[in-house]
Amino acid sequence: MYKLNKPPQSMTISPKEAEALLKFNTFPGQRKIREQTVAQYRDKIKLGLMRPCSVSMATLSDGSTVLMNGQQSLSAICLAEMPHAIILEEYSCETGADAWRLYASYDVGRMRTMDDVFKGAQGLLSDVRLRQMPLRLLTTCGCALLAIKGPRTSFETRLTGDKSARVDIVNSHAEEVSWVSSFGDKTWMQTTGVVAAMIKTHRANPEKAEVFWEIVYSGVGIETEQDPAAMLKEELMSNSRKGMHARGRIGFEYAKSISWWNAWIKGVPRKSVKYAAMKLFPEALS
Repeated sequence: MYKLNKPPQSMTISPKEAEALLKFNTFPGQRKIREQTVAQYRDKIKLGLMRPCSVSMATLSDGSTVLMNGQQSLSAICLAEMPHAIILEEYSCETGADAWRLYASYDVGRMRTMDDVFKGAQGLLSDVRLRQMPLRLLTTCGCALLAIKGPRTSFETRLTGDKSARVDIVNSHAEEVSWVSSFGDKTWMQTTGVVAAMIKTHRANPEKAEVFWEIVYSGVGIETEQDPAAMLKEELMSNSRKGMHARGRIGFEYAKSISWWNAWIKGVPRKSVKYAAMKLFPEALS
């Protein structure tokens, strides 16, 4: 876990000192500096209306020092060409995971989005394949993995919305995320409900899941018009919401994906599946 090396220090720094601190603004995934925000801060500094700025530094596991928070405030001090008060915090991080958790903890000003957190963490993920994947895919997989983590599938925000938890679970399920990414050029397969179903069916029967989802992906191997894989492919591509129940779009996509999978596993051609009648999410058959 990251730790604060000593109590926060209150001090006044010069523009040159602010510029020196900005040289440490090298943390992977750091957000771009917003010129409009910097200009607003500069004007407040000149008018004497700017509060002491929060600045955080961290020493990483490789011994390097990076700026974690305060890049826009420091830039404003440089532009204002006036000394200004800051509150400096210095941390140490034993692992890469500690570093992105510390980064994710700073939600002052403009809140760090899920993509911001994954961008900060991506270069520190343990599997090199994860470092090359689109951020949106990683965040979707994180949400899907959290939804199916417990004994019962749930897409409630209280279970899937934690940013650090999403990064953690993606980092620990690199093989499953990598497999999902192989279908990444089909956007209609890269939604949270569908990805959760893909992973759930793969856990139930890896070999058959790879065949099933390849059919959904490419259409190759469809034997009849009522082939369950073909029916699911058509519904996903058309974004059909016929029969959508109270669980919302994500739960609906998950339920219909599992239902068509179960029909395919049983070898039973079907024209439709009644999702609205389901009180609980169906379990993936093996």
